[in-house]
Formats: sequence, C-alpha cells, structure tokens
Amino acid sequence: MEIDAFTQNTIIELNNIFSSKIYIGKYTYIDTLYNKSIEIIKFIIKHFEVISNKSIVLKESKHTNLVISILKNINLENINVDKNNPIYEFIRKLKLDKIPLDEIEKFINFNNSEINNIIEFELPNVDKSISDLLKIYSNNIISKFVPLNIQTDVLKNLKIHTKIVVKLGHIKLTFHFFSNTALDNNLVNIIIVKALYIIKLYNIDNIELTIRFFLSNIKKQIGLNDFLGRDEVNSGLTSFGLENTILIYRAEEIEKVLLHELVHALNIDNLLMRELDSIDKKIKCNFNINNKNDINFFEAYTESIAFITNIISNSILSGINYKILLENELRFLILQCSKILNFYNVKNIDKFFCKQCCFGSNIKWTEKSSILSYYFLKLGSVYNINHFINTYMFSKTIHNNTYYEFIINNFNNIEFIYHYKFTPTLRMTLYDFKWDFTNYYLKI
Repeated sequence: MEIDAFTQNTIIELNNIFSSKIYIGKYTYIDTLYNKSIEIIKFIIKHFEVISNKSIVLKESKHTNLVISILKNINLENINVDKNNPIYEFIRKLKLDKIPLDEIEKFINFNNSEINNIIEFELPNVDKSISDLLKIYSNNIISKFVPLNIQTDVLKNLKIHTKIVVKLGHIKLTFHFFSNTALDNNLVNIIIVKALYIIKLYNIDNIELTIRFFLSNIKKQIGLNDFLGRDEVNSGLTSFGLENTILIYRAEEIEKVLLHELVHALNIDNLLMRELDSIDKKIKCNFNINNKNDINFFEAYTESIAFITNIISNSILSGINYKILLENELRFLILQCSKILNFYNVKNIDKFFCKQCCFGSNIKWTEKSSILSYYFLKLGSVYNINHFINTYMFSKTIHNNTYYEFIINNFNNIEFIYHYKFTPTLRMTLYDFKWDFTNYYLKI
C-alpha cells in the first residue's frame, strides 16, 4: 500500500499552512467505533463471495452526448416552455448548431434542473439508438447531476463493461464498472469491502443494490464559471425506486463517494429530510448566501458519515493510525472551505457567517449544487467528531434544529485561511491510496 502522490504533496502543504494541531478532544466514541469496525471488516473479508465476474467490450456509438442528442431532436412545439424563456432560445440555437460547446456546458450546468425536466418528458420519444444506450448505461447517465463532459467521456472512451455480483449472507450487490482499461483488482476489492462495511455497520442484513461506476478521470475543480455546480463538485447520485440504485461517475474520490451514496441508498439520512423549509430559512439567515440556493441540509449529515467511515476503513485497511488521518482530513477540509470563500470573494468570516444576526440575500454566492452542506456544514458537523458519533451518527431520532445548533456552535471555533494561492481542486477528502490487497484474501 502506498499513499497517492497528490495526498503526499498536499500533506506537506498542510504542514506549512497549519502551525498547530487541531484540537479534537476525547476519542472515546471514535475508539469504540474503530474497534467495532475492525471486527466487521474482518468478517466481511472472510465471508463475502463473488458470484460472477464478466467483462465485455462495448461497440462504438454514433452519439457522443445523449443529452445534446435528445435536445437537438426535440420538437419545440411540443415542449412546455415559453418562447421568451432563455431555455427555449437555447434549444432553438442548439438545433441549428449555433452554440459553442463551452457555452452549452455552462448553460446546462446552470439550468440543469429545468433541462432535466425537458429531457425526462422527451424520453418516451427518443429513437432506438438512444434507448439502446440507456439500457446499457441506465437513464442515470442523463441525470441532471452528471456533467456533459463526463457523459461524453463515458460514451467515447469507457468501452470496457465489467459486471461483478457479490453476496454476503442475504446482502447482494451488483457492480457495473465502465472503464477504458482492465480494472485494478485491488481497488475493486476495497470497493466491495467498503460497501459491505457500511451496510453491516448499520445492521442491515437483507438488501439488494445495483451500483454503477463510470471511471472517468475528469476531476472536480474550479473552472471559469462565477458559480459552483454539478460540474465542479458532484461525483455521484442515488435513484430511489423498488430497488435503490447508485451511480458514481468519477474515478476521483470513488471510495468516499460510494460511502456517501450508500448513506442515501440505505435511507440512513432520511431522518433529516423533514421540515427542510424551516431549517433552510435559519441557514440562509446565518450564512450570507443567495436565498435562491437549495441547501439540502441532510447532505451535511450524509457527508459527515461518509467522512468518518472512510477514515475508519482507510485506517484499518492501510494500518495508518486513524488519528493521523483525521487530523489531516480536517485540515484539508478547512483548506477547501477557505478556497470556496476565496472563490466567492469573502475576505472576512464575519461577512459570511453570523449566529446572532440575519443576512439578506447575497446574489454573488450562487450555488447550483449543495456547496454549503457538502463543505461548510459538514465541517461544523465533524469538527466535534466524538460528539457527532455519540449523539447523531446512529440516532433513531434527530431534530434538525438541534443538529444545526451543534454545527454552528462548532463553526465559531474554526479559523479559515485567507491570502493564500489555492489550487483548483474541489475534492472533499485528502487521502487516496494505491492499494495492495495481497495481505488479505484476494477474491477478485
């Protein structure tokens, strides 16, 4: 096992930035979780079974992007969009090939929800060549969360489709990997173990899930837009139905994103999906952001669980003390939040956060994804990680207001970084490993 070069270089950078350690406090409940997790992971490695493992090479497609193909074939008279709406004019020009690709990507990134509604309405009318591709990749490839450049990368380059079915008792996981080279068996084993780990951690013994991976190397980073959206920060999605399904569409942070989406798919975070309007109002009062932004407060909880389970499982599987991993991940998260403050030109935290006062709407802080929850509210949540594990991580009753008070009380203790030359990456976790699973029983 080796630590990835990005991680090594960033740790050096963090050591230069932070002159003192972050005060974490007691480790009582983290220790308990760690010891419990060791036994779970040992059990998984010993008992999981690979039922099937098959690969095929996919044929070339005449389509390079399904969303663009669908929009170009739309009959404008049949869509419920006013002719004065910019979306109507966008589709009209798109059909005439009068929009450069970078402008197409920016427009759809900003208007992804509205475009997605049109796409879903049009799906029954698409031609067979498109419907055949959707059967292979699933309808999730054209989800509002999947950036256009990744959709194109998948169709043009990720031509090896590997299907792996895994069982552990009454748990059945079906993995679909779309890649441009043969899979790294060490990584596949790690993915299987981490998926089963969070399922067993939450005492779920009977479930079937389908998980797709588009192993695109396109990374999350700040671009030229004046807002942050799916292109810059999102990597996965969960679809809910008779069987919840997961899609992860970047190779970057694949393991942490898997844990995040499993929190959704296993309904671990559904306790926080009530009374979101009232908590949104409080958040938009305390944080100086655009009132039109969607907060999705539950995402802070989801990310917190993914953050913790990723650190714990990384520690067990790598042999690195979890206290070291936690310290560096917290410092990296502060760095990333500071980077976002810099992006939105916030030079003083008092201009961004105030517990006792209420800001008006800041139209300059425009989000097209859950930026505040993914980064800032998560940081407040895990900054007192011991209390989070004890009080919230496994609770059957969580009140949004109480959890939010916990977050903002921690937020007051965090010192952000200003006047620093930031790199463009917007990844949410620090550690990547080049895994070597040969110390265990390699099953793939």
